[in-house]
Amino acid sequence: MIILLCLILVGCDEKTVYVDMLTYDIDMSGYIAMKDIKDDHFVGIMPEEMLEAKDEGGSGIFYMGNIDCVHCQNIVGILEEVATDMDMTINYINTANDISPVKEELISTFYDHLPEDENGEKEIRLPLVTCIKNGKVLDTLIGEKDYDTYRALFELLV
Repeated sequence: MIILLCLILVGCDEKTVYVDMLTYDIDMSGYIAMKDIKDDHFVGIMPEEMLEAKDEGGSGIFYMGNIDCVHCQNIVGILEEVATDMDMTINYINTANDISPVKEELISTFYDHLPEDENGEKEIRLPLVTCIKNGKVLDTLIGEKDYDTYRALFELLV
């Protein structure tokens, strides 16, 4: 019976897998739209953890941005609204911290979803919101989008 149960559980490749990450509490009050929200849906992670989650078959919504980015300021309230409506967590990579040690790996990971600079080289632009499901990058949104566009991204996890 135990063996049969194990085989059934292993055979379910449609199930969304979440990888444990070393999340840390973050203060989102630097974002104007978040300053009065006490219980938000953002958890802080390091960029290495996002890459690890992808490599280990993990799933989640990942947001890269920082409070000094005007476009990031404009979207966090929308992201919070979508996360609240869908009861989901957003993994936040604060790019005010140095991401240069893994920048090339990030570019490689999201290569097909990134824009090119004036020299034709792929580059990371902010804000970047991506959906990873079972280790596959399903879609990545760069720049400001509306509620429905972000909701469609979140729904890829369901």
